[in-house]
Amino acid sequence: MSQNIDFSERLARIDALTSSASRLEKSELVQVLAIGDAMRARVKTALNVYLWACLTQAFPEKPFTLTPDMLRDYEQDVLKLPNVTPNGLILPKRENMLAFNLLQSEANAAFEALGMNDKIARVQFPLNVRLQSGAPNAQSAARARASTKPHSDIWAGDPASGILVFLSVLGDPKNSGIRFFEPKAFPLSFVRPLEDYNEGAPIVEGARELASFDERGWFLADPYLIHQTTKSGSGTRISIDFRFIPKQKVSSDIDEDAARKPFFISIPEWMKLGRQHVISPEQGLHEFTATQKRDSYTVGYPVKFHLTDMEATLDDNSQKRASSV
Repeated sequence: MSQNIDFSERLARIDALTSSASRLEKSELVQVLAIGDAMRARVKTALNVYLWACLTQAFPEKPFTLTPDMLRDYEQDVLKLPNVTPNGLILPKRENMLAFNLLQSEANAAFEALGMNDKIARVQFPLNVRLQSGAPNAQSAARARASTKPHSDIWAGDPASGILVFLSVLGDPKNSGIRFFEPKAFPLSFVRPLEDYNEGAPIVEGARELASFDERGWFLADPYLIHQTTKSGSGTRISIDFRFIPKQKVSSDIDEDAARKPFFISIPEWMKLGRQHVISPEQGLHEFTATQKRDSYTVGYPVKFHLTDMEATLDDNSQKRASSV
């Protein structure tokens, strides 16, 4: 019989991680943490700016006004954006990079306000901006790694040492939501990527529901939990998500694979994103590659990009100007 993962260690760790934050729900391996009104407003505004940048560049023939809720006011156009992957990532491209960097920096600042950064070793980047429609899509649902199938992100190649972070920002997270389940047991033999989430059916069977995604605040979830995107027929949401690796280790931790490792950086470096370090995608809004047409999490990140150190660039340019005088 395969050895099962010890959830008690993981439960103690996530409790220690969130002990300094304002906890709205402490549901075992799912924690819901409060976000201040000012921080939520800043993230929401930055997301609206990002959507405006995507829309105006994707559909230049149409007039778009920046509003307090771009998803509500331009939902059908948002759903037609060309820079959205099958799993709903709204990708940064050259034309929207400035707005994306603004959103990245505001999301980082809002998360920093939880007071957890000193307990974190590394964080995933870039930020995932996730668009989900409540309308069922049979073609999308049939994909091997469709998010509507119950799954652990470990099966997609994410590190078992990580913690998942979600925040609903715009739209309806109930009609287009996420359900979280604790499996009865998680054999060590299933701590690996699966070609098809259906292979995990023995783990999913009999799993106990812990929580459902909503607008209350930050959702933190252990990667050994089972979760799935739900679609009730109407409503669209946009949320943000990322993963982080705690400093505290437990016996069931398995780090990210070689393809993912470059996309996890230290907290000091992560806090510079969108401010000192600018994320610069290589591709234009209408440029797609074979990688982007695959599930987003089969690779480290579906868009090639560079990090530009603005302080170093400005210092270098200043020195060049000084030497030419």
